[in-house]
Amino acid sequence: MSGPTAHPAQLAAAEVAAGDVEGTYFDIHAERAMLLARIMKGAGREDEAFGLWRQVGAYLAGYGYRKDSTIYELIESLPTLCKVSKDEAARALRSVQPLCEVLRRHTDGRGTNRAPNAWFQALLTCDLPLGLGLLAATLVEDSVRGWPIEDALADALAACYSKADPLLLLTVHATLSLDRDDRGEIESWARNQTKAIQDLLGRDTEAAGRSLLLLAARVSDDSKGDGKGACGVVRRFALASEIPLPNFNDRTDTPAQGGDPTAATPESTSRRETNLSVAQLPWFKSANDPVDMLAGIRRFCENANGENLAEQGRFVTAFGYRLIEVIEAGEEGRALRLIKFFAREFRSLWSGSLPPVAELGEGLERYGHKRAAAFAFSLAYAKSRGAGGWSPIGDEEHAPTLTRGVQLDRAVTLQTLATEIAYGLREMSISDLGITQSLVARIYEWGEPLVAVEGWWEAYWVIEYRLPTRTESRSWFARLSLKDLPTLSVDEALVAILLARLAGCGNTLGFPFGSI
Repeated sequence: MSGPTAHPAQLAAAEVAAGDVEGTYFDIHAERAMLLARIMKGAGREDEAFGLWRQVGAYLAGYGYRKDSTIYELIESLPTLCKVSKDEAARALRSVQPLCEVLRRHTDGRGTNRAPNAWFQALLTCDLPLGLGLLAATLVEDSVRGWPIEDALADALAACYSKADPLLLLTVHATLSLDRDDRGEIESWARNQTKAIQDLLGRDTEAAGRSLLLLAARVSDDSKGDGKGACGVVRRFALASEIPLPNFNDRTDTPAQGGDPTAATPESTSRRETNLSVAQLPWFKSANDPVDMLAGIRRFCENANGENLAEQGRFVTAFGYRLIEVIEAGEEGRALRLIKFFAREFRSLWSGSLPPVAELGEGLERYGHKRAAAFAFSLAYAKSRGAGGWSPIGDEEHAPTLTRGVQLDRAVTLQTLATEIAYGLREMSISDLGITQSLVARIYEWGEPLVAVEGWWEAYWVIEYRLPTRTESRSWFARLSLKDLPTLSVDEALVAILLARLAGCGNTLGFPFGSI
């Protein structure tokens, strides 16, 4: 006798739930949920249908296939939260970790597959022993291997220099694969090891010599041919430390024949000299006519490309003196509007340099016009490009400019920054990232740590809403749990990592161990 037959709506719900656990692109989840909502509506289960429809909205507000980099805004702000409170940072770290794992399950990985490792780096910055303990727990839990774990171990070791026993550090380093994708990574890898060898020299010269010989052998025998710069690092350290390296195959790069390829050519020099050649006439007329000043600003901004600094300086000087005349004539409001127009018209280059409105701020400060100077400094920060040019707002490199504005006139600086960010949000694209990270750091710096924490959590809830699927499963790293991880020192955690590496990677590394 057969059992009762399940209702079609129940079967459909079970199938959709199974697909949610497996994970796929968010638009596919949305399509499944919409179909299930229709089934539930037809079955008379309207409350469930309405709940599914709301879930569809969350899916469609979520990420696309890639370019899902807003998660890094949360991750890279975590060290700022750690300055406010380690407990707050630990809570934030635990909350963000599942979101990193969801991204890997629901996108194609382009721009998101390194999010778990970025999270682990933030953990190391906030609490080094805890991060090392989590890595050890990850290695012990299962046999997860691959570039994420290798990169995590490299990051962990880099954070341990001068904080751990050097011989222990070098021993763990010997288990790290040299198969790195970036040639600069291998050079940094070698430079970090020489730091530990330098620490070891003071107490055990023989052990330091053996460690350097092993390092030299590894970088010299790099089969991918990417160890040339690393060989140079080892060679220079050996000479400075007077440690002999017999038969060391130094593959340091030799200069290319035919001169320096980066040297300026006559053609490139002439192109730079002709930039803004039209600007040899005065930028402004003698009278401070508003239309004439706007025309001069636009003419400069249309031709400026950041290379002709002399002409840029000539324009800023001329404009600055006009602004002082306008302010001293009792029209400070008009002067501020002109500064804002200039800041918005000038397109900052793809670099970390400050826009020329910062130079205006310096001149206005020298002449005692603090309010206008603070206004200009705030605009300079808002119009800088941080994160190597990827962010539409300044970062820690540009922070001193904003700090100067706050010191001159806090209210004007903060109001100007808020207004300019709101203005910029009207035309920003999905690739314009970094605002949350920048604001959290700057708010903390100008003395409002609790506001910085609240701002971080507001950003978290927005992103968490856009990642609406289940987050119980783990990916590369063990789940962060303060109650389950033992309290270890840095050296104790490194010993745990070493034992886990030998137990799980013995065959790969050529050690005669099966398991420990």
